[in-house]
Amino acid sequence: MSRYQTFPVNLILKNKLCLVVGGGPVAFKKVRALLDSYAQVKVVSLDFIDELLEMNDENLTLLQKAYDKSDLKDVWLVISATGNPKLDRTIFSDCEDNKLWINSADQFESCNFILPAKSEKSGIMVSVSTFGKSPTFAAWLRDYFDELLDEDLILLFNLLTEARQRLKDNNVPTESANLKQFVNENVVDLIKTKQYELAEATMEDYISTII
Repeated sequence: MSRYQTFPVNLILKNKLCLVVGGGPVAFKKVRALLDSYAQVKVVSLDFIDELLEMNDENLTLLQKAYDKSDLKDVWLVISATGNPKLDRTIFSDCEDNKLWINSADQFESCNFILPAKSEKSGIMVSVSTFGKSPTFAAWLRDYFDELLDEDLILLFNLLTEARQRLKDNNVPTESANLKQFVNENVVDLIKTKQYELAEATMEDYISTII
């Protein structure tokens, strides 16, 4: 798989069974992220760090055993965090045979999807990927963008979210409203100069003329 021929998506994993192979710190981080996505998580490993053993979540199952391809039954997605490249390749091959999505930590060639560095704030997700070249830089850039999400940008996001919902509620195609151009020409500068109430009123007046 080319490092550059990828298709970015956000997966909805609620109530979907996901498998994590490995019981160390990397596996712990992946498990936590999957549980935060409301997935059902099964973890297979011969050993578990204390952080995993101490997790108390009804959607988490720990199986202290060696990996076997039968562990893939009914699974939607797999993350391999074994630290063992040979085992990662075996798991990858099994997943390919079963048409399952798999990410192998630090083993790009044993992946058919990659995980970006991401952060979430006030309903906004920022994701950064270097296609496996430098996870450290991806994490740094993620944090940089996260700091840029100040109250001004969050207000703009909230205004646009509300405007889009009002258009949908009134069966007005959002494309025809040309919100991006209107905001750039009429709202952004008001927010930058902290004229928040005027920015909200300007947006309200514009939406009212459309609906």
